Amino acid sequence: SLAGPDTFCDFNGKKYSPGESWHPYLEPQGLMYCIRCSCSEAQDGLWCYRIQCPAVPCASPVTDPQQCCPRCPEPHSPSGLRAPARSCQYNGTTYQQGEMFSSSELFPGRQPNQCVQCSCSEGQIYCGLVTCPELLCSSPLAVPDSCCQVCRDGSFEKSTEEEPLQLNRGVRHSQDQCLGEVVGRKSPGATVSTALSSSLELIPRSFRPKGSGGTTVKILLKEKHKKACVYNGKTYSHGEVWHPVFRLYGLLPCILCTCRDGVQDCQKISCPKEYPCEYPEKVEGKCCKTCP
Repeated sequence: SLAGPDTFCDFNGKKYSPGESWHPYLEPQGLMYCIRCSCSEAQDGLWCYRIQCPAVPCASPVTDPQQCCPRCPEPHSPSGLRAPARSCQYNGTTYQQGEMFSSSELFPGRQPNQCVQCSCSEGQIYCGLVTCPELLCSSPLAVPDSCCQVCRDGSFEKSTEEEPLQLNRGVRHSQDQCLGEVVGRKSPGATVSTALSSSLELIPRSFRPKGSGGTTVKILLKEKHKKACVYNGKTYSHGEVWHPVFRLYGLLPCILCTCRDGVQDCQKISCPKEYPCEYPEKVEGKCCKTCP
């Protein structure tokens, strides 16, 4: 069931409900945009972590006001003006470009070993259902870049910079609190089927959740037991292919990436040396020439 009215997190004298996240205000620095705190229903439900920024493929990246992660400057911008990186609004929380988070309200019919991983990319939120591996440790940890918990012994791929920050915790729980979700609870405005089939699933659908600030959440339904890949802030299902995009160069049609059970494999496309026509033509957006 949902948490009782007495369940909350206390941070710097302010109360937060389970599911809320925020950038902390610390003296004398002010708002810390590279740190995000979250409140959950767990016993030590208040935890904070440093936001991990993706690598940027340029020599002189810029950082916009109220943003943590640097980005490459937009080319050919008039008078040096640059549009700020598009953040995402979801359930009253602002997420930065490339930031990942989990959602408890999507896919209410998911299995106990499944969770919902979301990411913010160019103002769009992409969410997918992830099947978590079975853990052999007794006290798993939550990490910022995955909705699945991991073991403390280092048997998971995780940078040391992503260790949760140890801050003062003040969490109070009601006596009648119980874990799990209400059976059959539906997300407001949801239009996607939450039942998983055994095959590679339907095309992505979209809906606008309540309080999302107009941001469309794109649901990526995945193969049941395969891990997804997150590349450049976007989530790809197992077997999905895409051409990588770099801000300075745009889409690279001669590089093709494939998601293979959580691992991205990018290869250069080899074009044929001979064509079945005398004068093959180069088509914009295509890597290899084609016969007319």
